[in-house]
Amino acid sequence: MTALAEIYGQSFMRDALCAAVLSGAMLAYLGLFIVLRRTVFLGAALPQLAALGAAGAMVAGIPPTGGALAGTILGVAALSLVSPRGRVPADGAVGVAFALASSATLLILARSAQGETHVLQILSGDILGTTQVEIFWMAGIFGATALLHYACWKEFLFVSYDPDMAATLGLRIRFWAGLLFFSLAACVALALRVSGAIVSFAFLIGPSVAALLVSRRFPVIIATAIILGALSAAAGLTLSFFEDLPSGPTIAACSLVPILPAMLGRWFVREA
Repeated sequence: MTALAEIYGQSFMRDALCAAVLSGAMLAYLGLFIVLRRTVFLGAALPQLAALGAAGAMVAGIPPTGGALAGTILGVAALSLVSPRGRVPADGAVGVAFALASSATLLILARSAQGETHVLQILSGDILGTTQVEIFWMAGIFGATALLHYACWKEFLFVSYDPDMAATLGLRIRFWAGLLFFSLAACVALALRVSGAIVSFAFLIGPSVAALLVSRRFPVIIATAIILGALSAAAGLTLSFFEDLPSGPTIAACSLVPILPAMLGRWFVREA
């Protein structure tokens, strides 16, 4: 406890912890809808689209968060135009978006004098450089997104888990799916600055997969995902400090750790 008090007695570590916990909790919740839609690859594509926008903004000398937001929103808008019954499957379109965004990001940053530094920042984030202003914006945007999902969670759940049933009930699939994806895009773009593309993807997938293995009741799944996201963020940041490891990859690894015990627990329950 004394060591933890010493670590988080420093203001920059407290700011980093707040940013990590906020990002982990929010992206873990939103990741549930990606996993339920069986489009896990979308969880990788969205951070890369945000990275592409941020890279363009860095080279242009403007704030990267605005570029990341523009990149994710434009990417989501383009992907929403893909028809589920079209000749190109939705997963194929997401894969193309991921490949294009990844390669374009590296090509853009290769033209920058600080390309290597920018690549590391986009991939792993700069969580130790988080400012209180960024935490304020994260809390505000994440809070607004939480309110939106509280008001519309049934519609979001229907269009994610069973879109055919949602259409039968008269829900406007494109509208609700678009609103869901735009909320997801905004949160991913905001988290990219501190978390980076790798950590954002891990937050979206790791805690949500573990939560879905733990329970079948959606309220329990939501609570479990949020708790796991927050705890893995805090554990990863603390471990990176004690072991002198890069914070981004350490947090990403900790976000994936809960999947194994969740799988083992589910296996033991089935065998009992």
